[in-house]
Amino acid sequence: MRHSSFYSWGRKKKKILVTKNDTMEGGKLSWDTSNRNPLPSSEVSKVIDSCGLKQNGKISLAGPFSNFIFALIFFPGFLFTTGLTQFFFYQGFFINSWLGLFNMIPARPFDGKTIYQWNKPTYVLLTGGLILLVIIGLGLIWINKLNKKNKTKI
Repeated sequence: MRHSSFYSWGRKKKKILVTKNDTMEGGKLSWDTSNRNPLPSSEVSKVIDSCGLKQNGKISLAGPFSNFIFALIFFPGFLFTTGLTQFFFYQGFFINSWLGLFNMIPARPFDGKTIYQWNKPTYVLLTGGLILLVIIGLGLIWINKLNKKNKTKI
């Protein structure tokens, strides 16, 4: 049995994305993994845009902001540990800083475009904070290299 009624309900409610090949058998939705006939991108855009700019802005803010928070969580671990543990904390700090900054690029597939359209001060604050964290991360690399040079000369 095709799930045309379920498919149209989902499209009306705009809460789920299903492909045209998904079937309803025995009361359970079975997902077609071949994706021969996925929803056209225009339909996906309609579903995504239907929640409004404010809600979509908040949803887009979640990714880069969580990267910012994780970078701040990893930073003290880097400062107060040594050896392999310090390397782990530095990588967590640096990767989250760069990933968050990359997500803030104000172009369409990235979250930065939606955040910028929704709330410009939030965009500027978060982007500025992420730039600061990336600069701190690059400075830590530079300081580490200077320390290694000074230790080898002695």
